[in-house]
Amino acid sequence: MKRGSNREGLCSWVTLAALAVFACSSTTDERRGVVGTARYATTLAPTWFDRTTSVSPSTRKAHAMAFDAARGEVVLFGGEFGGGSYFGDTWIWNGSTWRQVVPSQSPSARRDHAMTFDAARGEIVLFGGRDVQGAFADTWVWNRSTWSLRTPTTKPPARSAFGMANDEARREVLVFGGSGASANLNDTWAWNGSTWSAKTSSTKPAARMAPAMAYDGLLQGVVLFGGVAGTATFGDTWFWSGTAWSQKAPATSPTARSGASGVFDAARWETLALFGAAGATPRADVWAWSGSTWANRTPTVAVASPPARSGQGAAYDSVRRETIIFGGHDGTRHRNDTWAFRAPECAVDADCRDNLACTTDTCVGGACVHDVAPASCALGGACYASGVKHPANPCAACEPTVSRTAWSAEPAGTVCAGGICDGVGNCRPFSDAGAALPDSVANPSSAGSSAAQPLGAYDDGARRSDGERLPASGAHLNSVRADSPRDSPSDRAQPLIATDSFGCHVGASPAVHGLLVFVALALPVVVRIRRRP
Repeated sequence: MKRGSNREGLCSWVTLAALAVFACSSTTDERRGVVGTARYATTLAPTWFDRTTSVSPSTRKAHAMAFDAARGEVVLFGGEFGGGSYFGDTWIWNGSTWRQVVPSQSPSARRDHAMTFDAARGEIVLFGGRDVQGAFADTWVWNRSTWSLRTPTTKPPARSAFGMANDEARREVLVFGGSGASANLNDTWAWNGSTWSAKTSSTKPAARMAPAMAYDGLLQGVVLFGGVAGTATFGDTWFWSGTAWSQKAPATSPTARSGASGVFDAARWETLALFGAAGATPRADVWAWSGSTWANRTPTVAVASPPARSGQGAAYDSVRRETIIFGGHDGTRHRNDTWAFRAPECAVDADCRDNLACTTDTCVGGACVHDVAPASCALGGACYASGVKHPANPCAACEPTVSRTAWSAEPAGTVCAGGICDGVGNCRPFSDAGAALPDSVANPSSAGSSAAQPLGAYDDGARRSDGERLPASGAHLNSVRADSPRDSPSDRAQPLIATDSFGCHVGASPAVHGLLVFVALALPVVVRIRRRP
């Protein structure tokens, strides 16, 4: 073949690939309103859900909690029961259950310490706190299986009941104020993963203990609210820009309080201040900071809500898009209840309608549950009858007795086009000598087709759209809306939202696909014409 024709062919394929990328992105954008997966999480106001379980940490207050974003779980450490009884235990919340872990080494028992997730280094940082002997100035990090003590030469003075937040924009953990050895503090310190450094600001909050602090991902700074110093309880709002503190003057604000929790709700892009107490009076309200003012987010609908309290632990679970609180003191007793603050997916069954004939759609506790009919499978936004093969993979089929929400692999040895099934969902062709070909040849559809993807896209248990398991009453399909199933049996064997070898939605934009083919064929002709003398 001539060199020129090689260039023309290459140019044609490069152009085809480039336009395919454009077509895929354009098609996805056009259909996003039809197949969006977070339809309900942003349309209903957040509310409380009781997640209290029979197995949990014991009753306590002044403990610390942080969400380990690298592992998708909340970590709780320590706290106080009262009368000088301190805890040094570590617990993990996975979205539905608590479990205690026993690390090989651990911080000593304490209360009024603080923890936050250091996103830059993928680990939870714990600092300070106190026991009956006094305050601590030690730094610990959690790596899922154990705690590790860090020994920097420079560190903040010992303290308890201080504010702490992960300043993601500057890749450091920020500490402010607290109760020191002999007085309340108003100094600012930053941890960079190996050492602490003092931060200076000409303007800063007054010395105090027990403020609420959280990093605001929208404003890219740290928000501080409230606290207490002696008999003075604060209700002021401050913002740390990375170089200085500035006081805000919101038109609306929570009442003065201490012992409140601060988290950043990434689902709604707002900083939350939860609960707290004014003197001996605990609070049960939730407030959101917009950057200029506070708005009351306390649910107004008649739902079960956590009793008023202070000294609770709180963390925002970015995987399940909810804020988790545990324990605290309600003014009379210590508590060990678990609550989640989140936007429900649904209010009534009609909110969960997925337009699939093979599912029964219900709203259970604010989450959509889709029960699949016994002889059917609901896969990729379409219904399939028992025994129907995967449209692009002859070695996968709908087998409701195995799973109604995932393609099941055909038994090893089942004959498929040009070969046999290997038992894990792949069709393996044979050479003339009977030897299996390399996988790249044996399964050419593996480049971009669903045949090469794991079959278990969904599991058998019902789940919320964020992955949390629900009672085993059916399967959750992420609330994806699709067109109604087609009438004929042959049509039902095809997914309603299929993808071609480029991963584009087949049939979503025929004009774009036609343009692709036209340009790919016409480009070599144009190149030849331009090359003629």
